[in-house]
Amino acid sequence: MNSAYCWKIVQYRKPCIQLKKFAWQSNSFAFFDNKLFDVGASIGLAYFGPDTKNVLDVLSAADLACNMAKERGGNRVHVYDAADQETAHHEAQMHWVSQINSALEEDRFRIYRQTIQNIQDPGNDEQHYEVLLRLQGEDGRVVSPFHFIPAAERYGLMSKLDRWVVNRTLTKMAEIFARNPDGQLSCSINLSGQSFCEDGFIDYIVSEIDASQVPTSRICFEITETAAVSNLSQAVEFMRALKEIGCRFSLDDFGSGMSSFTYLKNLPVDYLKIDGYFVKTMLENNIDHAMVASINQIGHVMGLKTIAEFVENDALLSELQAMGVDYAQGYGIGKPEPFL
Repeated sequence: MNSAYCWKIVQYRKPCIQLKKFAWQSNSFAFFDNKLFDVGASIGLAYFGPDTKNVLDVLSAADLACNMAKERGGNRVHVYDAADQETAHHEAQMHWVSQINSALEEDRFRIYRQTIQNIQDPGNDEQHYEVLLRLQGEDGRVVSPFHFIPAAERYGLMSKLDRWVVNRTLTKMAEIFARNPDGQLSCSINLSGQSFCEDGFIDYIVSEIDASQVPTSRICFEITETAAVSNLSQAVEFMRALKEIGCRFSLDDFGSGMSSFTYLKNLPVDYLKIDGYFVKTMLENNIDHAMVASINQIGHVMGLKTIAEFVENDALLSELQAMGVDYAQGYGIGKPEPFL
């Protein structure tokens, strides 16, 4: 069994330079409860001196250096260097971790929605949306998830965010159905692999659905192809459990993986979202056009509805309609808007 201990060392400049020379390459061993443990250590060093103004900043730098030592394999010393690009990247991610936690505590997350339009039956009165997450900064600015989601994924915060989105989306849907019980609203909620692999997450979703009394046929969960394939058995178990109560599933970014069609037949999904990477260039690139056409065809053979992402203009929309794709989503259909 491997165990790693993380030490944060903050020293005056000269001792730091000396200590850096003592990084070791082999692990030590320790006995506990009549068992032998392989013990390693990761050390983060941060310089401070007479010009240091804030001890907390130095401790934070040492903590960051320690994390980088662990991520580089452990059993090493990493010296904090503010000019290093990797260090700057880690600092930015740790900043977002702090922002995510404070936004959860202060209720500064917001849900947006983007239309998923039925393009084969434009007169259909279905109101189908994908639910999107935004963070409202302390200055009131709305922050795109592209900034904070990577940090949430890296530091295990996605389950917290997904639970928040599930709760707020079902609450909003319940309010809408209370005003219009016969409405045609349906929402797609994105879930991460961290969430659907988490013990108790299915129970949480079922509990939230029961409390909201939203019709399960109006609830769709989106899981990316990469997350599903990386956690195939858990994904299948999760999908089957919620499909039993009437929920639907969409496989997002389909076509981005190397074994897409191999795994598709094992996943009990209802919709295929064709990766926008192929859609947005399909009019200029014959290979991308063929990819979109083949995904659409195989989806239909399997009895699935297809959704094209990144539909940004009328020319793309017209070609997708002619191809027989069922739904379209993108700025050419509708931009994300607050889910009010």
